[in-house]
Amino acid sequence: MATGLCFAAFAELHHGHYEMYARVRLGDAGLAERVVALVLRRTRTEWDRALRDGPAAFTWCVLREAVTAARALAPAPPPGGLHRVMPDQAADAALLHDRLGLAPAAVAAVMGLDEPTVRARLLAAHRRCADRVGSGGWRTSHPGRRPKVTIWHHSSSH
Repeated sequence: MATGLCFAAFAELHHGHYEMYARVRLGDAGLAERVVALVLRRTRTEWDRALRDGPAAFTWCVLREAVTAARALAPAPPPGGLHRVMPDQAADAALLHDRLGLAPAAVAAVMGLDEPTVRARLLAAHRRCADRVGSGGWRTSHPGRRPKVTIWHHSSSH
C-alpha cells in the first residue's frame, strides 16, 4: 500500500513535466500522452529498482529512451535540434530550462540530478550554442555582436 502511494505521489509530481518534454520532442500531444503513460507504467512495475537508482533518474532515463524511439512513429516530429549536436543530458536540461521555463532546481528534480550538475549541463549547452551561432547554427538576440544565445526559436507551431 505505501509503495503504491509513494509511486502515485511521484507520478503526480512529475507527470506534467514529462508530458511537456515528450510533446516538444515528438510534436504530437496524443503520442506524448501514450509514451508518458507507458513510461510511468514501467516505473510502477519496476518501482523497487527505481527506488535503488533514484525514481526521477530512473524514470528520466526510460522517458528519454522512449521519446527517442517514438520520434520514428511521430507523424511530423520537430527537428532534433540540440539532441543532434550535444549530449542528451545537456540537450534535455536546455529544453526543460530554456524552452519549458523550469528553474534549474526543478530541472534537477525532474531529471534526477543535483542542481550543480544541471547548471553545468546548461552552461555546456549554452556554450555549444554560442559556438554554433558563429557558424550560423542558432539565432541570437542581437545579430552582429557576441550576444546572449537564444537556444529555442519559437515558431507558431509550438
